[in-house]
Amino acid sequence: MGTFVVGAQKKSHPLRMLAFVFIVLIMSLWGRFCFSTHEVKNDPTTQPDLDAVKQAAQPLLDELENYRAANGLYPPTLDQFDPASRHRNKNARGYLYSARRNDWVFKSDACPTREKSLQGWIMKPTGEYQKEVAQFKSDCIAGYHEFQLQSPDFPDPSGNNPPGNDSLERWAYYDSLTKQWSVGWCSHDQGVTGKGSISVSAANGVCR
Repeated sequence: MGTFVVGAQKKSHPLRMLAFVFIVLIMSLWGRFCFSTHEVKNDPTTQPDLDAVKQAAQPLLDELENYRAANGLYPPTLDQFDPASRHRNKNARGYLYSARRNDWVFKSDACPTREKSLQGWIMKPTGEYQKEVAQFKSDCIAGYHEFQLQSPDFPDPSGNNPPGNDSLERWAYYDSLTKQWSVGWCSHDQGVTGKGSISVSAANGVCR
């Protein structure tokens, strides 16, 4: 005779409900991401703002390419330029200059080990940790194979300064690998992940 198990299927209901909630949350976040991308691309001020940044940042890009031609790598920071260059590039102040991890060039074999001490659970004030990261890059990073450049935020078309919670911050984003500019954005969505909460998402760069 066979053995019957009564009520075994009921135990899977909580798991099914959890999976359903997870899928709904992912779809909601993905939908918001697509909506924000569409909103930014169709904003009539986006292309003029992008064109203005391209023109303002061109001297800085030229200096970066000149540095690479002379040294074989892009500089680890924009402070590598001489004072005269920084004066010429005053219109590009406020840009975030960075590189992907696999484009870093270390000064010594000990540097990757030192980098690990800056990862994981860091129990330090943010300001102190940022200083340590900056010191690490100064001591260990010789330069970059490629870089990314993020402009200051575009003016808010709604006239809010600073933008409200349910707003989009936009900027220009340059990748030296493709030699292309694109538009980045940061969305602060109130109540997306729960009552009174604020969800932050970004594309092509980081929220400031």
